[in-house]
Amino acid sequence: MKKTILASLLLFTATTTFASPSYHSEQEMAEDVSLLAQASLIYKQTGDQRLYDSAHRMCKVLSTRYKGTISPSSRMMKWKSKVDMICSDY
Repeated sequence: MKKTILASLLLFTATTTFASPSYHSEQEMAEDVSLLAQASLIYKQTGDQRLYDSAHRMCKVLSTRYKGTISPSSRMMKWKSKVDMICSDY
């Protein structure tokens, strides 16, 4: 599972350069928040520096994309509060 998360984080990192500056759907944000939560959990269990760095970078990207979202849904607002809680450790 850790290898899957690492591969997903590498893909996330590689695609953020080309990513949209905002979220166009709840599904997009849900996937990013899920990946962040998994990376954070595994980092806390293993202490793997790569996961810390990736989670830190994801926190910045998620916040930036959320701020660029014109009219976030109520679910997106709820997920943003979870992102803020997770990212307080980074």
